[in-house]
Amino acid sequence: MGLLLVRGVLGRVFLFVGITLLLLMSLPQVAATLVWDLEPYPALRGDSVQEAPAQAILVLGGDRYSWAPEYGGDTVGGMTLTRLRYAARLQRATGLPLYVTGGSPPHEDPPLGRLMAKVLEEELGVPLSGRVTGET
Repeated sequence: MGLLLVRGVLGRVFLFVGITLLLLMSLPQVAATLVWDLEPYPALRGDSVQEAPAQAILVLGGDRYSWAPEYGGDTVGGMTLTRLRYAARLQRATGLPLYVTGGSPPHEDPPLGRLMAKVLEEELGVPLSGRVTGET
């Protein structure tokens, strides 16, 4: 419909190119190709964990699940839980100190860092090495 409503050849060409690029950018293969250069380091696996020159593990906050009735309030969201699970695995494999960080908007309390620490300690059984950042 847009091609029919746009007047002139140049307008139709721009509209066609724009729609085509939008469709291409929504394909997973194209997205993966574009992100490839942004992720130069692969995830640590197996024996490569011990060879990493890291001195600590830092987990950045991601998303939160607000007003979760099954947890009695706010908790971490799915993406953050995935990060915490991987960090717990790395901590067990390496023994490196583990730190979490994450704040919260003014209307949300507690900060995400505190929620992350709670999940790590109470649900995953991994002790934190220091103060939780992101607290106000």
